[in-house]
Amino acid sequence: MVFTANYAGNHGAGFYAEGGAPLLRDCEFFANTAGSGGAIYVDGGSTPRIEGCLIHDNVAVGPGGGIAVEGEASPLIAGCTICGNSSGDGGGIYVGAARARIEFTIIRDNSSPFGAGASFTSSDEVTMSCVLLTGNQAAVWGGAISSAYTVLQLERATIVRNVSSGGAIVLMDGSIVVTDCIIEGNEAGSVFSLEGYCQAGIGYSDVWGNEGAMIAGTPPPGFGVVAFVNANGDSCDVYGNLLLDPVFMDPASGDFHLDFPSPCINAGDPSSPADPDGTAADMGAFPAGARLFLSARFMGATVELSWNDLPGSDHYWIFGAANDAYFLPGAASDFLFRVAVVPGGTTTWSTVQGVADPGDEWSYLVMAMQGQGWEMARSHRAGEREFGIPLPP
Repeated sequence: MVFTANYAGNHGAGFYAEGGAPLLRDCEFFANTAGSGGAIYVDGGSTPRIEGCLIHDNVAVGPGGGIAVEGEASPLIAGCTICGNSSGDGGGIYVGAARARIEFTIIRDNSSPFGAGASFTSSDEVTMSCVLLTGNQAAVWGGAISSAYTVLQLERATIVRNVSSGGAIVLMDGSIVVTDCIIEGNEAGSVFSLEGYCQAGIGYSDVWGNEGAMIAGTPPPGFGVVAFVNANGDSCDVYGNLLLDPVFMDPASGDFHLDFPSPCINAGDPSSPADPDGTAADMGAFPAGARLFLSARFMGATVELSWNDLPGSDHYWIFGAANDAYFLPGAASDFLFRVAVVPGGTTTWSTVQGVADPGDEWSYLVMAMQGQGWEMARSHRAGEREFGIPLPP
């Protein structure tokens, strides 16, 4: 089901839940506008499940460009992509005086003065597990996350390339526990900004290549100071944290899966659950191992793509563009380059390209998806040029 171009002066232009336990599964919300909760608003003790939804390009004047949660509600947000939304607070997600569990979710390219990716206020329990936060931009603070008077737990998160003048992750008078995360390449003055009375525990995570100080405020004793060598032979601080390049597959194309030999592989907390391949936990949202290989055969105006099937994938998104068009698959602004969606189990696709000029050169990329929102893996680009479309500088 698609919810689009709706308007609400108060709450939830696409969907408003007050009480009850509604289920939203495999829905798309875009171009909705509201006072709060541009796409979805949850209130009144409601316990909804929001699963596999694509929530993009929505606007809220107040909190929660994509989703706003208030009034002691307690949603599960799983397998979603939340991108390109904007608001006055919490560009992607806002949780105020409520609880939430957010897992296997991509939060990217959202904007807000505070907490561009997500903003949490006066909330007893918020957990983010296996999430990617990237490309979010906050004008004031919290390029990725702003958390005030909240108990926040981050586990297996990849927090990369977010922008703010006042910290990538801002904590004010609350607590945060960070485990098995990767925090890389953020431009925010500091990685963590701790203000007021804060309790911060940061362990078995990789902090690398960020702008400014690792922590603005009082760091945990020994944080960032080499204390021992882990099982991979890499130097860590007393909490098992790394200060090393995580070695992503193709970060310029928005692919933050781990590539070999990443120091984050098998370097997570020994007490964390094992990865799907049975090995010790990796750091970050995407365990190493899932690979998607794409080949393209061009026959005049016809192209035939083939790839390996990934078990557990519900369907595949296929992106394509001609000549020097550049796109980041999964970003809100680039869904116009998504040329097809095919079901799981499919390993081939062909089409007659819309060739406006015989000299056009095409490039394609395939993403393996679970639901509408969780990216399992993506292929390299395959095209008429040897290496497909050149990446921008």
